[in-house]
Amino acid sequence: MENKQPLVSVLMLTYNHGGYIAQALDSVLMQKVKFDYEIVIGDDCSPDNTSTILLKYKEQYPEKIKMILRKKNIGATKNFVDVLKQCTGKYIANLEGDDYWTDENKLQIQVDFLEKSPEYSACFHSANIIDENEKITDTIPKILSKDINSLDEFFSTTYCLPTASVVYRKFQVSSAIEKLLLTGNYISDYIIDSINISKGKMKFINRNMSVYRQIYTNNSYSSVDCRKSIQEAINVVTAVNIFFSFKYDELLKKRIRELNFHYLGYCTIKMAINDFLEFYKKNLSFNEKLLFWVYFLKKIIEKIYKSVFR
Repeated sequence: MENKQPLVSVLMLTYNHGGYIAQALDSVLMQKVKFDYEIVIGDDCSPDNTSTILLKYKEQYPEKIKMILRKKNIGATKNFVDVLKQCTGKYIANLEGDDYWTDENKLQIQVDFLEKSPEYSACFHSANIIDENEKITDTIPKILSKDINSLDEFFSTTYCLPTASVVYRKFQVSSAIEKLLLTGNYISDYIIDSINISKGKMKFINRNMSVYRQIYTNNSYSSVDCRKSIQEAINVVTAVNIFFSFKYDELLKKRIRELNFHYLGYCTIKMAINDFLEFYKKNLSFNEKLLFWVYFLKKIIEKIYKSVFR
């Protein structure tokens, strides 16, 4: 029997996801769709039992699953680039190995929209955040509940698009990969979202259809280290600025300044004085130092106000 060209490639990156990967795969395999899709998985040499579980699924669904099991760890960026090259679908649906989809109609809803709407480069939806105890701690995006129509709009607000919610046209990102790598930085969701928005509008589908897992207890791709995460976010925004040839320099520098302040605020909460002083001296200009203390005093006043009038 001749294999049909899949319309969608589900791009999955895994690392230390042994406790979650089965749930992620099951959430894809439960999808009710009228088209063919493939699941393309890149496991980055997980030291746990992730690969064992993946091989069992591959044996059960040999025509549906493509699998790359790394013999050594290559990092999330190289893993993503390689897996993307192996994807043959018109559309890419992202899903990391510790997240999962919750709606069996998710792919059909998003693909139907994109097929009918060529002016849109991608679409996304809301998602729940859960902790290591499976408790819902938040829902994202918090700020955004509408379409994103331009990069100016995207860069001027602190948007947070759930990774597992985004479906986009493959050629848009594939054509930009080489230029992305020249930024000397890793590829992240923020960069991918930026590229998609530069190619067209992004549709917000008002439906909660996935879960993002925040892990504090292991060394997976989604493990949380707040200070490290903020520094990585600063690097990402810098890379985006380079990628777009500093066309949005003012907006992106403002975002970097906000992240700098966030980092310093976190150091203050944790009483990490040495980290605070090192970062403060190295990363802030004279004017930004003045702005930081205004920002810091404002936060203190807000906290006092809430404690008095709550």
